[in-house]
Amino acid sequence: MSKVAPGGIGSFVPALAKGGGLNTMSFWMGSEHETEPIDTSGMSSGHETPPVDTYEMDVIEFAAVEYLCMEDDGVVPLTVARRGSCEKRVELTWSNTDINHSPGEFQKLSGSVTLEAGQTYAVFDFQVHRCPLFTTEQLQDIELAFKDPSNFKACTVLGDLKRTRVVTLNIDKFPHGVGDTENRLAVLTGFWAHNYHLFTPSIVQGLKWRLAPGLSFICNLFVSQYLIKTVSAAYVFNENHRGEDADLPVKYYVNIVLLGALSFVSFLLNMYADLQFAKLRLGGKSTKALRACVMDTVTQLTPLGEEEYDVGRVMKIADVQVEDAVQASFVAWFSLYANCVKLVLVIGFIVYTSVSQYLLSDDERLLLLVFIPFLMICGDALLLEYTIRPAADKNSCAMEADDAWSSFMVQASFMRQVITSFRKGFVVTKHFEAIHTVFNGKAFQAAQFSKCTQWAANTIPTFTATLVTVLVGLLVASGSMTVPVFVVFVRSINSFGPTLGAVFGDLFTIGKGYASIKKIAYLLNQNTRRKELLRGQKRRKELMQDYRSMFDKTKEEGEEAFNPEAPEVLMHRVTYVFSEKDQSVLVPLNLQLKAGQVVALQGTGSVGKKLVLRLLARHFIPTEGFTNYPSRWRQRFIDATPALFGGDMNRLKHAEMEGREAMEKELRTFSGTLEYNLKFGHQFKHPDHEVWDVEIWNLLTQLGVSKDLRGYTAQDFAFGSPGRRAKKLRLIGLNGERLSTTDRALLTIARALLSSVDLLLISNVLDLLGPQQAEKVVAVLKELTTNRCLSCLATEAASTPMHLRKQKLVIFSTKIKELEDLADERVDLNASVLQRKSEVDLVWRETILRGGGSGSSRMAAVAALAGAADATVAAGTTVATKEDMVRRASQTIALAPLINRGHTMARNEGDTQDWVEGSSSLTPLSLHLANAAQAWRLRRG
Repeated sequence: MSKVAPGGIGSFVPALAKGGGLNTMSFWMGSEHETEPIDTSGMSSGHETPPVDTYEMDVIEFAAVEYLCMEDDGVVPLTVARRGSCEKRVELTWSNTDINHSPGEFQKLSGSVTLEAGQTYAVFDFQVHRCPLFTTEQLQDIELAFKDPSNFKACTVLGDLKRTRVVTLNIDKFPHGVGDTENRLAVLTGFWAHNYHLFTPSIVQGLKWRLAPGLSFICNLFVSQYLIKTVSAAYVFNENHRGEDADLPVKYYVNIVLLGALSFVSFLLNMYADLQFAKLRLGGKSTKALRACVMDTVTQLTPLGEEEYDVGRVMKIADVQVEDAVQASFVAWFSLYANCVKLVLVIGFIVYTSVSQYLLSDDERLLLLVFIPFLMICGDALLLEYTIRPAADKNSCAMEADDAWSSFMVQASFMRQVITSFRKGFVVTKHFEAIHTVFNGKAFQAAQFSKCTQWAANTIPTFTATLVTVLVGLLVASGSMTVPVFVVFVRSINSFGPTLGAVFGDLFTIGKGYASIKKIAYLLNQNTRRKELLRGQKRRKELMQDYRSMFDKTKEEGEEAFNPEAPEVLMHRVTYVFSEKDQSVLVPLNLQLKAGQVVALQGTGSVGKKLVLRLLARHFIPTEGFTNYPSRWRQRFIDATPALFGGDMNRLKHAEMEGREAMEKELRTFSGTLEYNLKFGHQFKHPDHEVWDVEIWNLLTQLGVSKDLRGYTAQDFAFGSPGRRAKKLRLIGLNGERLSTTDRALLTIARALLSSVDLLLISNVLDLLGPQQAEKVVAVLKELTTNRCLSCLATEAASTPMHLRKQKLVIFSTKIKELEDLADERVDLNASVLQRKSEVDLVWRETILRGGGSGSSRMAAVAALAGAADATVAAGTTVATKEDMVRRASQTIALAPLINRGHTMARNEGDTQDWVEGSSSLTPLSLHLANAAQAWRLRRG
């Protein structure tokens, strides 16, 4: 059932503002009152007539880029919003698509939602099903479609967010259903359950095929017994008819041949069962699934997790530990299962033989043979109980030492240039040798302990089997047992020992795999970015409720209520602590930036500009306070360090050896080409790839990418020239190592622009460019924020009228003052970072920033501040007096013109909290707010 809200959207319901990937090709540029027609190339024609008035159009899309939830949430409310005239009734359908990397219990769902005339949004519940197997997260795309597209083709279109993503975070720990425990059996069985849920049909087939060795062995025992009986009977017949002209009856020949054939068929069936089990490839499937989970977790680790799991440790886990865990703790279970089946059948055969002989011969000594196998099992079980735990601990110690030398080698390879230039290669190698010596010692101790224990476990059955053979031999000598029974009985006793040894050998192998599983589990159970984002999202909603109530108290008459989906970036009292022992990098920071502009962050090198950008990108979650921007915005963070794919060169070499056609085919999907890197993460589905390539070339040209990289013409970029490959298929190397520094920076910016970005965060990337190139880039960014699109990407721009597009915001940090001057607005973090943490901060900011220059606004600021002082003092906040705060507010407003005329105040370098003491000294907060108030008045003109 849809929850509807006719009329306007409430304060917490998204009021969306852009679409993309739609089915109309009319593009309107200019202000909301201009209707100059633009063709798909972005050039004005001045002659076209719009197929429909753009102000009568509707854009329908989801309210958020993605929805985060936990498995046990049950349902997720998804919001569909409509912008535009909203004059017609629209019927929509939705359906989900599975995009997980491994097969799970995905359930195909679909439904419908209706927007009545005048209705601006609707909410429908999406069912979340719990997945029984471990995954870091489950992903589903939910896509909207028209129930009858022909009715709405002209006046209603689906927006940029016609497809949203539902991310279901797994509440289980790895292994399946197992938390932080040292219970080895629980960990091992949990790992088995994890694989069982993944490959249930294959595992069931594997268990069936693993019955074959035991059944084949018992069949061979019976065949051997009857074969010996037949041969013995034939021998007795010949002895009784010695000297007579009597032929051996044909039945003896037939029985011997048939029994031999049965033995051979049993061997063939056993071999066939082994081949069928191998075809299931359970070990390979489990390794692939587990490595995919490792990869999925590594790519989403939080910054703290990335520090803990460096490249070396991740490589060892993905390469060695996963293989050890699968072979030792999953495939070994099948071997253990087969040997246990064989052991049970052998014990049954021994009991059957002993009891049958006991009933026939009435010899009580044979009854002892029934208990001998159980005595052997008890002896080995006792040995196993006292040795398997120390063996696992020694393997864990060896793995930790293995991590040490592996991580050291990876770090040394990264630092090889420094090591070489400082001539410290010998010292580093000696250090590596010492670390590896420790690993060798621990690995030898673990291997030696395991070998000695398995030798002791095999000795008990071997010694017992020898003793039983002697006892049974005495029974044959006394006539209590026949020779055929004796032969088969001894064979079963002798096979019992190795079978029991194999069982306990498998147990030791599985115990060894416990250490690998725990190591992998520690990685997979780390916090991922989305888990942290979900916690931050819940915390932000709570803080925003308090912010909203404070906002409502301080807003002026006629001012709109606080809307968290307004097109702006809001940071409220944000602090961040990297670790518990550190102090906050940011003293409570307040910031509010409206969309539609390019903003430069100013400040000294230690003020934390990059940290602010990463907080906005939600790489970090604020320790205190919150950051907020519309959930419908796509944000991209660009760092000065390039992040470009290089591709697998080995695949390319193999394709090159196969010929030119194979090479060209491989390049079309190769992840190291210029085209792949530019289109990585794109959202807009272009209807014509050839036209899209031309538009990308236009963007690269507008940004100032070198002609050698992009080609002299769009033809060179998209199709190439005779004898030359298209420029878009050029290999750029890992992180663009084959490109110039300038081109690397420009490509990262181009990739972000091609991904339909709404909030673009740029950290020091523009510093890598020359002055002219930087001006070109800033001009492109200003076009993006002004027109809410780029004219060079004409098809995407033509998909939605301007007034229905999402507003854009670009924030960049730089160390070059000339680049700061190119921005529409500059934010000085030096003042913001010195704000005091107090409940009054919000009132200072909200009242003075809105106050303008009128006397009534000044009085409102003082009055609101006085009211806030009452609440602050009542809460126990350390504020001097209410009168003192009123005095400071008055000083701030009175001195604002003086400050903005260029007068400055000296600052005491030894005091990080206040300015130089004096009868009329300003706090850093008051000075910052005075500057903000004056800047606000200047913007109002």
